[in-house]
Amino acid sequence: MKLEVLDATTIQQIHEASLSILETVGVCIHHEGMLDRLAGAGAAIDTAEHRAALPGDLVERAVSSAAKQHVLYGRNPERRAEFGQGRPNAMSSAGQFAWFDVATRSRREPHIDDLRRGIRVGHHLPSIDVVGAMVSPAEVPTAIRDVVVHYELLSGTDKPIAGWVRNGASARTIIDMM
Repeated sequence: MKLEVLDATTIQQIHEASLSILETVGVCIHHEGMLDRLAGAGAAIDTAEHRAALPGDLVERAVSSAAKQHVLYGRNPERRAEFGQGRPNAMSSAGQFAWFDVATRSRREPHIDDLRRGIRVGHHLPSIDVVGAMVSPAEVPTAIRDVVVHYELLSGTDKPIAGWVRNGASARTIIDMM
C-alpha cells in the first residue's frame, strides 16, 4: 500500500508557490562570489540587500542537474549515510538554543556537557545515521562556538556529523580540523 499524504495537484501547487517565492522574495546570500555566480546564471541580484531572485527556470535547471544520490561519510568510512538510495536516514538535531531540564522542569541554556552527552547518545544509537550537535553551548563564546562544537563532534563520534557554521573563517578552521 502506498501512502499519499498530498495529492499530485497539491504538490504541484506547493512547487509553483515555492518557485514564486524564490523569484519574488529571493534568497539572502552574504557571499559576493556566490552572488556573482548566480547573476551569471540568470538570477536578479540586489547588492544592497545581498539578495538573489531566482527565476523558476534557473531553479528547475539546477534541480534537474543535481546529483540524485550522495554519501556522507564519518571519520570511520564504514559509518555513512546514503542519500537517494532508497534508504531513509535519521539525524539528531544540529544545535538547539534551549534545553528542557527534566530535573528542574524548566527550560535553560544548554552547556558543553549537554553537547557531549547528546553526541554520545547519537553515536551509540544504531538508528541515528548522522550525529548533530544537539545544542549550542551557552558558555562557549559565540565567535568560536561552531569550531568548538565541531571539535566535540569530531572527537565524540566516528559517524557522519552535522552542525552550523558561522562564517568562512570558522569553515576553514573546521575543514582543517577534519
